[in-house]
Amino acid sequence: MSRKNRKKGYGFDMRDKERGYPEDWGDIPSVTEVLEIVTSPKLLWWFKNVPKEERDKITKKSQSIGTTVHKIIENLEKNIVVSEETEYPKEVTNSVNAYMEWKRGKNIEIISSELIFKNDTFNYIGKLDRLGRSTGKLILIDWKTAKAIYPDNKLQIIAYKKGYESVHKEKIDEAWIIRLDKITGKPEPYMIPPEEEDDIFRIYLHILETYKWMKCEE
Repeated sequence: MSRKNRKKGYGFDMRDKERGYPEDWGDIPSVTEVLEIVTSPKLLWWFKNVPKEERDKITKKSQSIGTTVHKIIENLEKNIVVSEETEYPKEVTNSVNAYMEWKRGKNIEIISSELIFKNDTFNYIGKLDRLGRSTGKLILIDWKTAKAIYPDNKLQIIAYKKGYESVHKEKIDEAWIIRLDKITGKPEPYMIPPEEEDDIFRIYLHILETYKWMKCEE
């Protein structure tokens, strides 16, 4: 089914299926897809000034590293040591070292990995990286291997947090973005300040409505 023929003009595509969402959730957009309409000035400059072939090469590398690192972390959490083949061993090793440094000394019980949710209240779906408990607190964790923590990362994790809370009627106490630096091998943990969460979510909902309007216009 083409985007133009979808109900309300937006929703499920093969990328959603590849990310593990059921096909019967087809008329609801994912958080990741919604945020793709947000483009920073730096990214616009990049698209304008970097040749497409080079952009594709950089994007492929970044996605490959991120996917491999996520797989390794998931296995480590299960006490499984599996060698993952990669074209970028140095960057992957550095990112995993950053994870190990961040984890050292922390007592976090992982409750769920790659947990999907369908939020009928706000009409979007998402997938949480990790949900865990530490010192009695419910914690949401999102791993990143990019060069920095960007504004859309904050929008993403708060959309996940609010979506989960609406579906499960359970409050998440803290939302953490953990950037795993693939160059230095050092972690950069960042907790979304609780007092900023509602404002960030309001911005996400405006973007969500803009996304739906744009798809209806296609």
